[in-house]
Amino acid sequence: MAKIRWSYEAFERVKSIKEYIDKESPSAAYEFAKGIMNQVENIAQFPQIGKFVYKKPYSNLRMLVWKHYKIYYEYLEAKDVVEIWGIWDSRSMIRVSKK
Repeated sequence: MAKIRWSYEAFERVKSIKEYIDKESPSAAYEFAKGIMNQVENIAQFPQIGKFVYKKPYSNLRMLVWKHYKIYYEYLEAKDVVEIWGIWDSRSMIRVSKK
């Protein structure tokens, strides 16, 4: 199983989504966070499960959709590391860029 490395932005995004959901339903917020973590663990176990997003310049960027959330990640095969770039609600339009 690959190691998981979260970008600061991805971690903060999950945290902010969870806090937002928590205002209406703490149990739904917990289920959201648990679901995201389960999907990230699946990615670590099967890093090529997601579909490629771009050809250039991010030819290794993949995306996995869970419910209406998109999990963007990169698998660094030589290091056996999955880098989680971001988590976004698929109903919003957000440009993906690596810093």
